[in-house]
Formats: sequence, structure tokens, C-alpha cells
Amino acid sequence: MIALIPNIILVSVSFIIRQALMNMSSPIYGNFVMETVSGEERSIINGFISFIWSIGWAISSAYSGIIMKNYGYNIPFLICFFFYLISAITFVSFFRKFENP
Repeated sequence: MIALIPNIILVSVSFIIRQALMNMSSPIYGNFVMETVSGEERSIINGFISFIWSIGWAISSAYSGIIMKNYGYNIPFLICFFFYLISAITFVSFFRKFENP
């Protein structure tokens, strides 16, 4: 919850830790997804994931500027937190049934 931390040093350290975790999670996520789909579907799934990722960046950059201008910097961080939370819950609920290879 970077938006709620009042100390700039603590925010900076938290952001660096967040970036490290995000950089570690992307390859793990990609590997997991490719292991759960069949060989014929991998290119389609990879394209779909890239498309959704790009749409997210395009939409979020436009709307976050409007939100920051009207409501400040905290609201985009809080919205991002809730999207991460929803994403994690959805991910676990969809892939809970898969066993480790």
C-alpha cells in the first residue's frame, strides 16, 4: 500500500521491493501458463496475454492521468492494489485444480 506510506524513504524501498517481486513473477507466471495449456494453444494464449497486457497499459495511462489531476496520486495506487488483489484471487481460483508436474 505505497499510497498510504508518509515516509519517502520507506516508499522508495517498498517500490524497489515491489518491482523486484513483479520482475520475478512475470517469468514464473508465463512458465506456469505455458505448462497448463496444450502445445497447439500456446501461441494463441501468448498472443491473448500480450494483447490484454497492452490494452491495460493503454487504458490505465489515459485514465490515471485524469484521476491524478482530479484526485491526487493516492487513488491510482489504491485502484492498482485492488486490481492486484482481484487478479491474485482470480488466478488462484482458476488454477487451484492443476497439480504440480
